Amino acid sequence: YYDDYNNGEYDPNALCSEDPTTSAMVCTCNAGYTNTGSADNVVCTDSCTIENGGCGPHATCSHHANTYAVKCTDEADYINTGSGSEEIRTGDVVAPTNIQIYYSFKGGSLTDYSSHGIHATAFGALVTTTGRVDEAIQFDSGAYISNNYYPFDFSRVNDYSYTMALWAKPTGSNSAQTLVFVSTSTGWCAHFIATTSTGVLTVNSWMNGPVGALGPLLTLNTWTHIGYTYSPSNGIRLYVNGELYSSSVPFTFSAPDAPVTITLGTDNGATGCTPGYGGEFAGALDEFYLYNVELTAAQIWTLAHP
Repeated sequence: YYDDYNNGEYDPNALCSEDPTTSAMVCTCNAGYTNTGSADNVVCTDSCTIENGGCGPHATCSHHANTYAVKCTDEADYINTGSGSEEIRTGDVVAPTNIQIYYSFKGGSLTDYSSHGIHATAFGALVTTTGRVDEAIQFDSGAYISNNYYPFDFSRVNDYSYTMALWAKPTGSNSAQTLVFVSTSTGWCAHFIATTSTGVLTVNSWMNGPVGALGPLLTLNTWTHIGYTYSPSNGIRLYVNGELYSSSVPFTFSAPDAPVTITLGTDNGATGCTPGYGGEFAGALDEFYLYNVELTAAQIWTLAHP
């Protein structure tokens, strides 16, 4: 190995050697660094400065003292469920597999940090803003995100329990808006989380007709945690800032029996879908979760008190 880089000829965080066939100098970055460039023009960048070194949104990237390889240290009250990016709160769920989708929105990321990899796609000019937990996504001027949800449960099985949870901060006006919209290519659709024409929070489902629960008026420019659970025995339960606010009677959720598109921030003009109101959301969303179980009151409380 050559050490000419000590006088500035090569990147100081690279090991360089001469290719025995071509006599060309080839440099490779040390552990914990990421290569850019090539051959003797390689540039070594600390991996922790690139997407947090591949660590999850609630982990700190650092380096092992001896090898300098990247290591991920989970924040308090979080556990690592697999790779560095698969993190959940210790009190959130019964098992990591119950998380179907998790968007932290940290740094504006639309990565799904569940094990399913259902990453979102942005449409329009989304803006990263200060969140309730780290960063959030600001929705304005019709911008939205969506994904294609393919797992069999929730969208394909009647009576399947589910939970949706997120932080919302409306910044526009008290009007009919859509926070979470679920639809299929065959015309089935529902505003799962929306506000009325006066800005009152509603959560909605379907049993051969609309079923829902009413929440409070969402305060403008204020973060509110929304927890929406469903099970056949309990029906809908709506939690606001960790507290049970309202509920429905028990009912059988009539699933669309098809893969669905989950859209955050708009209904794309499908205002007529149950419950018959919605529209473009003006505001910020943070920490979106979808589970294939009904979370307990204690688990919702944990999500609402990060």
